[in-house]
Amino acid sequence: ARYVTRLVEWPTALEAVWHDSWMPAAAIGTTTTTSTNKEDDSSPAKEELLSSRTRRRIGQCLAWSMVAYYPAELAAFGHWKAPSSSTTRTRSSNQWAAQYSAWSCKAWLVYILVDLLQGYLALPDSTEQHDESDDVDPQSLTAAKDTARRKQYVQLARNLLYVLPAYHWSRSDWDRKPWGSTTSVYGCMMVEALLSLYQSTL
Repeated sequence: ARYVTRLVEWPTALEAVWHDSWMPAAAIGTTTTTSTNKEDDSSPAKEELLSSRTRRRIGQCLAWSMVAYYPAELAAFGHWKAPSSSTTRTRSSNQWAAQYSAWSCKAWLVYILVDLLQGYLALPDSTEQHDESDDVDPQSLTAAKDTARRKQYVQLARNLLYVLPAYHWSRSDWDRKPWGSTTSVYGCMMVEALLSLYQSTL
């Protein structure tokens, strides 16, 4: 079932490349106030970090990484499951499968790293002062920003937990010369799964 869904998800990634539908939204409350501190003025404002051009580039990187990921993963699956008439052909097919699998994980790793950057830039600014002239309940806005920050921190933690397994599996000889231990790789995946369950409750 996992590989069948890839047939649907690949056109979705292509659509995202063409129409920028994966371009991340700006964070809640990204406006900034005027500061008299020269050190503060030298720092890039949050809305500058999340400019339309930056968000478009992030969306494009996410989409292109998945455009590469889905076919490579399907190719790996096809070589693993392809019928073979000889031991030599089976060995060759498995080698190709390992190569395709490694390339799919390289694309996945790119997606994870870009998503980490996106998550960091999208964090709502907790130090931002609310403009009292806006017709918005300050308490509601603060609560919304706190919830958004909590969800974003959980997503950042999940992506960080993905980095080790993704890099480990991106090496074509990971089964013969593993970069990380089985305990650490699957331990990261288990903790990520638990965080995913927690994130669904937020």
